[in-house]
Amino acid sequence: LRKILGKRQRLLAYLSKKNRVRYKELINQLNIRELKTR
Repeated sequence: LRKILGKRQRLLAYLSKKNRVRYKELINQLNIRELKTR
């Protein structure tokens, strides 16, 4: 499970850097919290 979550977080982090608008849309669509960068 940790591996899956880690992968998803990396993908989201990547997307938030690459494509901010798409990232926001996706978060709203999936109804998930925006991840906090450590």
